[in-house]
Amino acid sequence: MTPLTQHPPAFSIDVPTAAHLRETARKRASRHDNISAASDDGSLAAKIAAMERKLEGMEKLQDKLDKLENLVHDIDDRLKEFEA
Repeated sequence: MTPLTQHPPAFSIDVPTAAHLRETARKRASRHDNISAASDDGSLAAKIAAMERKLEGMEKLQDKLDKLENLVHDIDDRLKEFEA
């Protein structure tokens, strides 16, 4: 970590260095490497199923968003017709 930088009284910012960020990423990666394959089977399948359900929900939301965007464009086009 870099030393604290003083700003107006009672304010300070602690900015991590690139080396600290790399070390944090390395620690996270090593934690994942230490997980046994046996424990991965069931929990991994459950995680995949949960992610697939989330993806389906996100796709439905995206469809709704697309429909709303189309409606907004239609309204905008109609308003432009009245301005002309």
